[in-house]
Amino acid sequence: MYNNPKSVGWPSKITYDNKIILKMPKDKARLCVANAFLGLGNDTPNQDEYFNPKSHRFLTIDEGDTNRTSFKRLHRYRFNPTVAYLTKPVREVFTSYNSDIRLSKDLNYYVVRKNWDTQPSNTPSEVDFEPFDVARYTLRRKWIYVDTITEVQYNLIGADPVITKRIYQYSDTNHLQLTQIRTIGSDGGVNVRLVTYPLQYSNSTGSIGEMKQNHLVSFPIESIEYKELGSAKIVLSGEIIKYRNGIKGTIDEVLKLRLNSPIPIASFKLSNRLLGQLPSEGIDGSFVPDNRYSPEIIFGSYDSYSNPLELRLKSGPPTVYLWGYGGQYPIAKIENATYAEVAAVFGSSSATILNALNAHNVSDATINTHMKTLRDSLGSSQVTSYTYGPLVGMTSKTDPRGITEHYQYDGFLRLKGVLDFEMNVLMDYQYHYRP
Repeated sequence: MYNNPKSVGWPSKITYDNKIILKMPKDKARLCVANAFLGLGNDTPNQDEYFNPKSHRFLTIDEGDTNRTSFKRLHRYRFNPTVAYLTKPVREVFTSYNSDIRLSKDLNYYVVRKNWDTQPSNTPSEVDFEPFDVARYTLRRKWIYVDTITEVQYNLIGADPVITKRIYQYSDTNHLQLTQIRTIGSDGGVNVRLVTYPLQYSNSTGSIGEMKQNHLVSFPIESIEYKELGSAKIVLSGEIIKYRNGIKGTIDEVLKLRLNSPIPIASFKLSNRLLGQLPSEGIDGSFVPDNRYSPEIIFGSYDSYSNPLELRLKSGPPTVYLWGYGGQYPIAKIENATYAEVAAVFGSSSATILNALNAHNVSDATINTHMKTLRDSLGSSQVTSYTYGPLVGMTSKTDPRGITEHYQYDGFLRLKGVLDFEMNVLMDYQYHYRP
């Protein structure tokens, strides 16, 4: 509901038992929230709750019915004990939820209990059913999602509102993924982002066919952005993600649409449609992309945890990633080298060393020793290495020059300090918590 309370003086938010606890800062010079509304209506924000907080006070408000339209409003003001403050609107957000009837369904279930035994007869009578209690209950299935978010931003004096409306569309009940975001600005301009998924293609073989067979239906295939200018639609950008056969959900290539200038939708081909067709037109076809797509990122090999080991940016040098701690974290980024060149540095022991680096309990000393070997041996490459603490985070980073920066954490696993290679403090973080 509120972001970054320290930098702008907004209240801190704590959610507890379905309620929002707002604690107001007492710094009189900072800007704070003056009031908040929460709408619980069906389609419009009625039944509003109004709050007028004071400095350094606690407020408790219900989260509200999230299946309805909600309305949150922020006001800006300064605390002054002698002068009545004036509130200025800062930002308003209207969120509308849709209960989609396409998947609504009532499922009836019955529970039967037998209280005593009776002598069964060939033709049951009403008396034979008296020992039984029967209860029926209903499970109601609803598909509820955000369908519209309207955001209003004001200037410092609470005027000149800038309105942005985003409409979210889920057009396919087979995969239930977001297929379109329609953004309408204050100037009336409309930008649309379309996304396609495996089930929107007729392919039964290849990577898309394999993903469909393995129910990997939420992975995006193509996304494009176009602008509506009256009745015309102008394509601005596009991206396609190609996935690899045999390794479920791993990326093979990322393609970008190369345009010298925006083009009309009539001369663009979506990868599952005929030329000039949008998803609302025609039928799902096989994967055939527009010929103006070209590779942006090419992925090489992967490890057994499906982490990428090597990739190459468009017309750039390769980059190698080494993984440790059982495939959880990257321990090295090696620019301008191939994975084969990295493995060659360790010679015949490369498999043993790389397995040791990826052990769950790998030590900092093991990582640092082998990273120094790589820096010394790969003179034309840039080797950056990292160490981590279990359930904590990164504990050190060593740059290509071999200079190490250390990170310390407090008992709550928050970053406490950044130290240089001689353990001198570069940055110190202090957290003030008042219960």
